[in-house]
Amino acid sequence: MAEVLITLGFIGVVAALVMPALISNYRKSLLKNQFKKAHSTVSQAWKQAEADLEFVPECHYPTAASGVQTDCALYRDTLEKRLNIVKKCNGNALRDKCIPDYLGLESVKQNVNPGLSDEDAMAATVGCVSWRKNAIDNNNKVWVLADGTIIMHYSTIFPALFALDVNGKKPPNKWGHDIFVFSTWNGPNDSIYIAQGVCQIVDIGGLTTSEMIMEVNK
Repeated sequence: MAEVLITLGFIGVVAALVMPALISNYRKSLLKNQFKKAHSTVSQAWKQAEADLEFVPECHYPTAASGVQTDCALYRDTLEKRLNIVKKCNGNALRDKCIPDYLGLESVKQNVNPGLSDEDAMAATVGCVSWRKNAIDNNNKVWVLADGTIIMHYSTIFPALFALDVNGKKPPNKWGHDIFVFSTWNGPNDSIYIAQGVCQIVDIGGLTTSEMIMEVNK
Protein backbone atom coordinates (compact mmCIF):
# COMPACT_ATOMS: atom_id res chain seq x y z
CA MET A 1 0.00 0.00 0.00
CA ALA A 2 2.82 2.36 0.92
CA GLU A 3 4.54 1.62 -2.38
CA VAL A 4 1.34 2.45 -4.27
CA LEU A 5 1.03 5.76 -2.43
CA ILE A 6 4.66 6.61 -3.16
CA THR A 7 4.15 5.78 -6.83
CA LEU A 8 0.99 7.88 -7.01
CA GLY A 9 2.78 10.71 -5.26
CA PHE A 10 5.66 10.52 -7.73
CA ILE A 11 3.23 10.57 -10.66
CA GLY A 12 1.52 13.58 -9.14
CA VAL A 13 4.81 15.46 -8.81
CA VAL A 14 5.78 14.64 -12.41
CA ALA A 15 2.36 15.74 -13.65
CA ALA A 16 2.63 19.00 -11.71
CA LEU A 17 5.96 19.68 -13.38
CA VAL A 18 5.06 18.54 -16.90
CA MET A 19 1.48 19.78 -17.31
CA PRO A 20 2.22 23.55 -17.21
CA ALA A 21 4.84 23.10 -19.93
CA LEU A 22 2.45 21.04 -22.06
CA ILE A 23 -0.31 23.62 -21.64
CA SER A 24 2.10 26.45 -22.49
CA ASN A 25 3.30 24.66 -25.62
CA TYR A 26 -0.29 23.95 -26.66
CA ARG A 27 -1.24 27.62 -26.28
CA LYS A 28 1.80 28.74 -28.27
CA SER A 29 0.98 26.25 -31.03
CA LEU A 30 -2.63 27.43 -31.11
CA LEU A 31 -1.59 31.08 -31.35
CA LYS A 32 0.82 30.27 -34.18
CA ASN A 33 -2.00 28.63 -36.13
CA GLN A 34 -4.31 31.55 -35.45
CA PHE A 35 -1.61 34.00 -36.52
CA LYS A 36 -1.02 32.08 -39.75
CA LYS A 37 -4.74 32.07 -40.55
CA ALA A 38 -5.21 35.78 -39.78
CA HIS A 39 -2.13 36.75 -41.79
CA SER A 40 -3.38 34.69 -44.74
CA THR A 41 -6.87 36.23 -44.50
CA VAL A 42 -5.65 39.81 -44.62
CA SER A 43 -3.02 39.11 -47.26
CA GLN A 44 -5.62 37.62 -49.58
CA ALA A 45 -8.12 40.41 -48.91
CA TRP A 46 -5.53 43.13 -49.58
CA LYS A 47 -4.60 41.51 -52.91
CA GLN A 48 -8.26 41.06 -53.87
CA ALA A 49 -8.95 44.72 -53.13
CA GLU A 50 -5.97 45.70 -55.26
CA ALA A 51 -7.36 43.56 -58.11
CA ASP A 52 -10.78 45.16 -57.70
CA LEU A 53 -9.22 48.61 -58.06
CA GLU A 54 -7.21 47.46 -61.11
CA PHE A 55 -4.21 49.50 -59.98
CA VAL A 56 -1.75 49.51 -57.11
CA PRO A 57 -3.13 52.00 -54.58
CA GLU A 58 -0.81 54.51 -53.00
CA CYS A 59 -1.35 53.26 -49.47
CA HIS A 60 1.80 51.53 -48.35
CA TYR A 61 5.31 51.94 -47.01
CA PRO A 62 7.84 51.85 -49.85
CA THR A 63 10.54 52.15 -47.19
CA ALA A 64 10.45 51.90 -43.43
CA ALA A 65 11.00 55.64 -43.15
CA SER A 66 8.56 57.15 -45.64
CA GLY A 67 5.04 56.13 -46.44
CA VAL A 68 2.70 56.93 -49.32
CA GLN A 69 -0.95 57.03 -48.27
CA THR A 70 -2.86 59.14 -50.78
CA ASP A 71 -5.24 56.30 -51.76
CA CYS A 72 -5.87 54.89 -48.29
CA ALA A 73 -9.56 55.90 -48.06
CA LEU A 74 -10.30 54.30 -51.43
CA TYR A 75 -8.29 51.19 -50.57
CA ARG A 76 -10.06 50.90 -47.20
CA ASP A 77 -13.53 51.14 -48.75
CA THR A 78 -12.66 48.52 -51.37
CA LEU A 79 -11.04 46.26 -48.79
CA GLU A 80 -14.10 46.44 -46.54
CA LYS A 81 -16.10 44.55 -49.17
CA ARG A 82 -13.53 41.74 -49.19
CA LEU A 83 -13.59 40.98 -45.46
CA ASN A 84 -16.31 39.21 -43.50
CA ILE A 85 -16.86 42.01 -40.98
CA VAL A 86 -19.50 41.42 -38.32
CA LYS A 87 -18.94 44.53 -36.20
CA LYS A 88 -17.40 47.96 -36.77
CA CYS A 89 -16.45 50.69 -34.34
CA ASN A 90 -15.68 54.13 -35.72
CA GLY A 91 -13.97 55.18 -32.52
CA ASN A 92 -14.92 54.32 -28.91
CA ALA A 93 -13.85 50.73 -29.60
CA LEU A 94 -13.43 49.84 -25.92
CA ARG A 95 -16.71 51.39 -24.84
CA ASP A 96 -18.61 49.73 -27.69
CA LYS A 97 -16.97 46.36 -27.04
CA CYS A 98 -15.09 45.91 -30.30
CA ILE A 99 -11.90 45.35 -28.30
CA PRO A 100 -10.90 44.15 -24.84
CA ASP A 101 -8.90 46.40 -22.53
CA TYR A 102 -5.49 46.56 -24.25
CA LEU A 103 -2.38 48.28 -22.97
CA GLY A 104 -1.23 51.26 -24.99
CA LEU A 105 2.26 51.62 -26.39
CA GLU A 106 3.29 53.91 -23.54
CA SER A 107 2.45 51.23 -20.93
CA VAL A 108 4.27 48.54 -22.90
CA LYS A 109 7.32 50.81 -22.99
CA GLN A 110 7.18 50.97 -19.20
CA ASN A 111 6.76 47.20 -18.91
CA VAL A 112 9.94 46.53 -20.86
CA ASN A 113 11.81 49.49 -19.36
CA PRO A 114 11.18 49.38 -15.59
CA GLY A 115 11.57 52.77 -13.99
CA LEU A 116 10.58 54.70 -17.13
CA SER A 117 8.48 57.66 -16.03
CA ASP A 118 5.06 58.44 -17.49
CA GLU A 119 6.51 61.55 -19.10
CA ASP A 120 9.39 59.66 -20.69
CA ALA A 121 7.06 56.89 -21.88
CA MET A 122 4.88 59.43 -23.66
CA ALA A 123 7.96 61.05 -25.19
CA ALA A 124 9.17 57.66 -26.41
CA THR A 125 5.91 57.09 -28.31
CA VAL A 126 5.62 60.46 -30.02
CA GLY A 127 6.14 58.93 -33.47
CA CYS A 128 3.43 56.29 -32.97
CA VAL A 129 0.68 58.23 -31.19
CA SER A 130 -2.20 56.17 -32.59
CA TRP A 131 -1.01 53.14 -30.63
CA ARG A 132 -1.27 55.02 -27.35
CA LYS A 133 -4.02 53.88 -24.98
CA ASN A 134 -6.36 56.81 -25.57
CA ALA A 135 -6.19 56.47 -29.35
CA ILE A 136 -6.79 52.71 -29.24
CA ASP A 137 -9.77 53.00 -26.92
CA ASN A 138 -11.40 56.14 -28.26
CA ASN A 139 -10.13 57.23 -31.68
CA ASN A 140 -9.09 54.38 -33.96
CA LYS A 141 -11.54 52.47 -36.13
CA VAL A 142 -11.87 48.73 -35.49
CA TRP A 143 -13.27 45.88 -37.57
CA VAL A 144 -14.22 42.55 -35.99
CA LEU A 145 -14.29 39.61 -38.40
CA ALA A 146 -16.66 36.64 -38.27
CA ASP A 147 -13.91 34.35 -36.95
CA GLY A 148 -13.21 36.79 -34.08
CA THR A 149 -10.06 38.37 -35.53
CA ILE A 150 -9.82 42.04 -34.57
CA ILE A 151 -8.37 44.54 -37.05
CA MET A 152 -7.33 47.83 -35.46
CA HIS A 153 -6.76 50.72 -37.87
CA TYR A 154 -3.86 53.05 -37.30
CA SER A 155 -5.49 56.49 -37.53
CA THR A 156 -6.50 57.46 -41.09
CA ILE A 157 -3.62 55.71 -42.85
CA PHE A 158 -5.19 52.25 -42.64
CA PRO A 159 -4.64 49.91 -44.45
CA ALA A 160 -1.05 51.09 -44.72
CA LEU A 161 -0.63 50.38 -41.01
CA PHE A 162 -2.79 48.24 -38.72
CA ALA A 163 -2.77 45.65 -35.94
CA LEU A 164 -4.36 42.22 -35.65
CA ASP A 165 -5.51 40.45 -32.52
CA VAL A 166 -5.34 36.99 -34.04
CA ASN A 167 -7.58 35.29 -31.47
CA GLY A 168 -9.95 38.18 -30.83
CA LYS A 169 -11.00 38.92 -27.27
CA LYS A 170 -9.54 35.70 -25.90
CA PRO A 171 -6.45 36.12 -23.68
CA PRO A 172 -3.64 36.92 -23.40
CA ASN A 173 -4.48 40.16 -25.31
CA LYS A 174 -0.83 41.20 -25.22
CA TRP A 175 1.28 42.87 -27.87
CA GLY A 176 3.69 40.42 -29.47
CA HIS A 177 1.75 37.45 -28.07
CA ASP A 178 -1.62 37.56 -29.84
CA ILE A 179 -1.59 41.19 -31.07
CA PHE A 180 0.75 42.09 -33.93
CA VAL A 181 1.45 45.22 -35.95
CA PHE A 182 1.47 45.02 -39.76
CA SER A 183 2.09 47.33 -42.69
CA THR A 184 1.14 47.20 -46.34
CA TRP A 185 4.37 47.21 -48.32
CA ASN A 186 5.13 47.92 -51.96
CA GLY A 187 7.15 44.96 -53.15
CA PRO A 188 8.88 43.90 -56.39
CA ASN A 189 6.96 44.79 -59.56
CA ASP A 190 4.74 47.07 -57.47
CA SER A 191 3.04 44.08 -55.84
CA ILE A 192 1.41 44.67 -52.45
CA TYR A 193 2.27 42.42 -49.53
CA ILE A 194 1.55 42.39 -45.79
CA ALA A 195 4.48 42.16 -43.38
CA GLN A 196 5.91 43.63 -40.20
CA GLY A 197 4.62 47.11 -39.50
CA VAL A 198 6.36 50.23 -38.39
CA CYS A 199 5.69 51.21 -34.77
CA GLN A 200 6.28 47.66 -33.51
CA ILE A 201 4.91 46.92 -30.03
CA VAL A 202 6.28 43.90 -28.17
CA ASP A 203 5.48 43.26 -24.52
CA ILE A 204 7.67 41.15 -22.24
CA GLY A 205 8.21 37.66 -23.66
CA GLY A 206 6.62 38.50 -26.99
CA LEU A 207 7.77 38.40 -30.61
CA THR A 208 7.87 40.98 -33.35
CA THR A 209 5.63 40.37 -36.34
CA SER A 210 8.64 39.28 -38.43
CA GLU A 211 9.75 36.86 -35.72
CA MET A 212 6.25 35.36 -35.54
CA ILE A 213 6.13 34.99 -39.33
CA MET A 214 9.40 33.07 -39.17
CA GLU A 215 8.05 30.90 -36.33
CA VAL A 216 4.93 29.85 -38.23
CA ASN A 217 6.97 29.11 -41.37
CA LYS A 218 9.47 26.79 -39.67
